[in-house]
Amino acid sequence: MYLSCVLLAMIFGIPLVLYYFVNPNYQIAPWIFPYVNYCMVVVCAVLSSYIYTKSITPVSDETNYSNPEEAWQSAQFYRNNCIIFYIGAYFYLVLSRWLCLGIKFTTNVKTLEIIIPVASGLNILSGVVLLISYINAGTESTSPDQTTKLFGGIYNYMRHPQGLSQLCMWYCASFILNSPLILIPAFFKTLYFVYESKLQESDLLKRFPIEYKKYQQAVPVIPFFKGFKRKDWNLKTTQTKKKK
Repeated sequence: MYLSCVLLAMIFGIPLVLYYFVNPNYQIAPWIFPYVNYCMVVVCAVLSSYIYTKSITPVSDETNYSNPEEAWQSAQFYRNNCIIFYIGAYFYLVLSRWLCLGIKFTTNVKTLEIIIPVASGLNILSGVVLLISYINAGTESTSPDQTTKLFGGIYNYMRHPQGLSQLCMWYCASFILNSPLILIPAFFKTLYFVYESKLQESDLLKRFPIEYKKYQQAVPVIPFFKGFKRKDWNLKTTQTKKKK
């Protein structure tokens, strides 16, 4: 709890401190704000990914602790704190609307009138998918627990709705803000998504050795790429059908 408060103070306090020092006496020019804002976007994107990685392999990490429960407590600790950096990243992305660096995709007004609404629509859709996936995952999104079972809902159609929706939001933000520089953290997030999904699934296979294997075979990472709706992967359902 104390660490979370410190992280919040650091993430959101830096701009306030800089604003205090922007005056003739200290000779810090206002043009520095867009650079600081962009750096905070990148820092939050990288740190949120790093900390989230520490929270997705509790089963594999059990061997590193004398008490297996400690591995799950550690996962919960990292998961809770990575959310702070997620919030920080989106906070500074919003600020980029006013503190955006001068590099732009285009200055053509007619082109922007097409790109921005389309990107905004996709961003809203991604936000809805993200919200639904959080609801379907329940407390597992913020507090991993060994008693949690496999999810339903939107997870019937894609294996990583949270990661995909967040990834889409990063690319949408780049076009909404008309800023190609946002593509840099977006591309980093793409590479991270590939790495993180494989790492997480390897741990889930240890956690649900039979069920998750069936789930992997039936449900794609990206919808439409390997069938849209999952088939019967549930172990109990499969066993019942065999008895009949």
